[in-house]
Amino acid sequence: MKSSIKSSSEKIQQHFYTRERLGLFRKSEGYDSVAASPGLDENFVKEKIHPYCVYSPPEERILTLVNHANGWLFFGNAAFKPMDFTGRRSTFFCHNFIIPPSKAGGILADFNRLIKTQFETEYDFNKGQAQSFKLNELDALPAFANVCVDYSFAICKAMQDEIINSIHKSIEKNKNTYVVLPDDSKNRFDYTCFLLLEIYKLLPGYIKHQLGFCTFASEPVNKKGIHLVFTVENVFKAFASRLDGSYAVHLGQPPKTYPSHMPLPGKPPKAADFPAKLSQLISTLSSSHFFEETEFWRLRMPELTQVINQAEASWIDKNLEKLTLPQILSIPQSSIKQGLNGGFFRIYVMLSVIKTVLSRRKSLGSQSSLNEADLHYLLGNYFLSLDERNRITAFVLRYQLNS
Repeated sequence: MKSSIKSSSEKIQQHFYTRERLGLFRKSEGYDSVAASPGLDENFVKEKIHPYCVYSPPEERILTLVNHANGWLFFGNAAFKPMDFTGRRSTFFCHNFIIPPSKAGGILADFNRLIKTQFETEYDFNKGQAQSFKLNELDALPAFANVCVDYSFAICKAMQDEIINSIHKSIEKNKNTYVVLPDDSKNRFDYTCFLLLEIYKLLPGYIKHQLGFCTFASEPVNKKGIHLVFTVENVFKAFASRLDGSYAVHLGQPPKTYPSHMPLPGKPPKAADFPAKLSQLISTLSSSHFFEETEFWRLRMPELTQVINQAEASWIDKNLEKLTLPQILSIPQSSIKQGLNGGFFRIYVMLSVIKTVLSRRKSLGSQSSLNEADLHYLLGNYFLSLDERNRITAFVLRYQLNS
């Protein structure tokens, strides 16, 4: 069964995870989900949320943000708890928000607001047992009334540039950037949040919508979707030799002090190159997820819709004959409708016609077939050139021969 969020939900979902007597998925004591919003699918929780429910001492709390490939944004807080349900051992409590693509774009655009999100650090089972304890779906993230993460000092521009360069390369090569704070750093969590605010101001949109981070780690982080990790010098030294191709920026040292086994990052593309970079990214998408992912970018980055539409139309024109029947039939009508209303009308007319013809052929049964005359009759109501009609006809007839 494919893991997903229930498609009808455009609300922000919530999720609790901790050590308990029993949870949503296990009948014995241990770490498990203990509560969730109704819009969360069981497989999605196990596969896409549980791997990020972790805690690294000695921090009091750790923030984790992940941009899932399906467009949903995971934003979680793991908080230290001195006692678990037994009262004899410490534990941690995770409160996670899972934000739909339609809301994630606006939330990432206001990172100052995001970083001030209010998280729960405990729950009351008196409201119901784990199997029946439901969390509310939300329209917006709850915020603290007054949270100050501003500092009167900032890192130098050279160090700032080094972090930004490393982040670009981390996302491009799917590696990690470790920002290493001095051991004597005070209020590390607040300072890390300040650094994140400064970093997000300098990142282009398409990087923000891919970047994942963790505000503290005591060992190498090898989780999909996390690229930026904060740690401290004495901890980093213990695991630096186990890092493969990652980047490290030591805030307590001059810039360019990489361990010998870590490559130097190159310079990020200029601001004027961002649309072209996004267009290039779209052009490399696999056909099986192409339309879902282009819709993800439209929702997340509406200001670049024209760039995305152009890249999508070019991709369709190049790959039209390579699409299989299941891929054609799974194309969302919203994608076709958007294309018909845009500046690439003829490409989407062809796509719509092919989908219609193949749907009719499928409904007639696998033993039936459509000949060239049938196809030209079906295509007669569309204002297509002879070359375009022949292209569609050749595609359908070739499909029939191979099916």
